[in-house]
Amino acid sequence: MGNGKSQPAGLLIEDKAFIANNFWTLHNAVYGNETERNVTVFAGVADTKGEFSALEMFSKNLMLHRHPNILKYVASWRVNDQVYLATEEVNTLQNVISKQTSLQICIGLHSILNAISFLHEKAHSSHNNICQASVYVTPEGHWKLAGLEYLCRFSDLSARFLSDSRQGRYDRGISPSENNRVPQPPCAIDQYAFGVFVEEILKSRTDENVPGLLDFLNIAKTELQTADCKARPSFRKLLEHPYFTHQFIYIHNFLTELPLKSGSEKQIFFRELTNKLSEFNEDVVAGQLGSLLLSRILLLDNSAQEFLLPQMLKPRIDENSNCIFSEKTFKEYIVPKLVSIFHVRDTQVRLILLTYFQSFTTMCCATQLRSEILPELLVGIKDTNDELVAATLKALSELVPILGAATVVGGKRSKLFSDGRPKVRSYSKRTVKNIVEKTKEVDAGTVPVEESAEMFLKERPSPDGGEAQSVATPVEEAEQWDSWETPNNPSSENIPHVAEEPVEHTNASENKYLKENSVVQDSAKSVTAKQLADLDVLDVKSQPISAAVNPEEDFFRDMEPVICKTHVVHISDPQTSISERKLSKFEVTDEIIGSVDEGWGDELEWADVNEVSNVSSQSDTY
Repeated sequence: MGNGKSQPAGLLIEDKAFIANNFWTLHNAVYGNETERNVTVFAGVADTKGEFSALEMFSKNLMLHRHPNILKYVASWRVNDQVYLATEEVNTLQNVISKQTSLQICIGLHSILNAISFLHEKAHSSHNNICQASVYVTPEGHWKLAGLEYLCRFSDLSARFLSDSRQGRYDRGISPSENNRVPQPPCAIDQYAFGVFVEEILKSRTDENVPGLLDFLNIAKTELQTADCKARPSFRKLLEHPYFTHQFIYIHNFLTELPLKSGSEKQIFFRELTNKLSEFNEDVVAGQLGSLLLSRILLLDNSAQEFLLPQMLKPRIDENSNCIFSEKTFKEYIVPKLVSIFHVRDTQVRLILLTYFQSFTTMCCATQLRSEILPELLVGIKDTNDELVAATLKALSELVPILGAATVVGGKRSKLFSDGRPKVRSYSKRTVKNIVEKTKEVDAGTVPVEESAEMFLKERPSPDGGEAQSVATPVEEAEQWDSWETPNNPSSENIPHVAEEPVEHTNASENKYLKENSVVQDSAKSVTAKQLADLDVLDVKSQPISAAVNPEEDFFRDMEPVICKTHVVHISDPQTSISERKLSKFEVTDEIIGSVDEGWGDELEWADVNEVSNVSSQSDTY
């Protein structure tokens, strides 16, 4: 381990350790500048005798032996007499074993077996300290083999090495035959220790939820711990036991070896995978297989995109859905992985996530959407790929109802559109109650008409003397119709006032209002009586006009205005008598009907008309 290495930039280590033993302490840490990730840091003291300490040997062997089931090496450095090793985020098996299910333990033992087989068959090395303290568990539930501080090659394995390292090794996992001679074959040391390890793990797991569990426990007690080293079964043979060949292990192995499978094998596997996973606990599936199900090689596989992803990237909302994970499991296990995948700048991976973005958006919390997903989406809209930009804009629209337009769009905004819907007046319960009470009072005749007129809309009177028929009409409505009959309107000069028949009213308040109104009407009639004194007859008749005969086709015939013949009203005079004369439609006459001086006369000027209208309006207001 080189002394020139220094602490990686961007690594923040917590001072308080969560695990401590005779060789090192474990600390939580955060590593990375752009994309932060959690790591675990082993901190120990360097050997003062100039030899490698246990932690330095652990770091050296961990850096040399890389395997998916061996603890992942990140960095190592030394500061004065302190030695540090940074690995992937893990916890000790001893802290989490009580929370592990029988199926999780089965998968974990299978992973440890694969790691030991790799050391024996590929690295030709012996671990020499297999125990619970040498196994760590990731947050996803994967078991990782560690404790490589006593690892050595088969060629270097000697009685002296075993004797010198005996003090630091797990005492119960040491074979009794080590005191006499070096075990033969060399792998027998790990076989015996693994048998003890399996017995400690499975002794309280007597249920048969996993096939072959009890039989495998019996093999660990008898065959693996036998005194005859050569009679112990190999690790490759143990991997063929029914305890490790059931359906869940098969799925796990297939996903791990997915790049080695053919196209037809993958198509058959993914077509049946959803139904197979439904037979197991969804929390175990998400915890143990979540990372494999969301790996890059799987997301880009055409068979997986067709048969698996539609059921995996959508949470199960109801029982009738065939989706794999419920909302609770989806939030706990799948969402954190999807959020981390959003940081991957791969076009095809991003397009797959955006395809199902609407399905899992509501499963993410607002903090995840705002701080991690939104910045990545804003990067996507600047890409040169039109398909990626279009999908990203659709995804941004899904965030607007959750985060708000100000967060998603940003910038200054103003109200540029108005609400054109008709306004509906809403009444409170108290207002409705008052209206109902006043309605009852009006029906009983206890409330004046003026007060009730403000609450209820009266029927609008007709323009031809309708105001005399409905005496309870509001003043505003009467004024609107009076404007059509003012003296200023030429069309109303020859229309006399026609008296209406009196209307019987049973309501006392309406009779009172009628009497008051009649005074005003009488005053108005007295003023206009003189104007109508000379009008003897009002006889207006209409006669249809025969259509002109035109030999040629008249295309504008339908557009010709129809002008009816009118009767001219002659004002009778004692001295002068002019007979009625029927004028043709287009005849021009210079005959002056009546005398100019004897028409309306000089007795009523415009000022007088204004006074009459004022009297009428004041009476209406009253």
